[in-house]
Amino acid sequence: MSTRSRHLYVHHLPPQTTEEALRNLFIPYGEISDLHIPLRVSGRENRGYAFVSFEEIDDADHARINLDKAQFSDTVIRVTWAAGRRSLAEHAVQHDQVQEEDMSAG
Repeated sequence: MSTRSRHLYVHHLPPQTTEEALRNLFIPYGEISDLHIPLRVSGRENRGYAFVSFEEIDDADHARINLDKAQFSDTVIRVTWAAGRRSLAEHAVQHDQVQEEDMSAG
């Protein structure tokens, strides 16, 4: 079970998702303090996930409740609490390491 925080993990993003489009999706729920969409090595497409941080925990909770399993572009996105209290960049590195381990094992 994840703990409430100001940080959200957004996954199942379409590859063409931009920071502007994601910010426009989340901004109705409150002031965003940080937004990070990791890109593939090529730099042209995102990795299918992002991290969004709000100034207020209640705003993050409201966004999570309303946007989890919402239609965005051509897909249904998932919005959950980001684990721990690390920075968004640290979350991105951890996610990439887990994906690399999964690919090595499979």
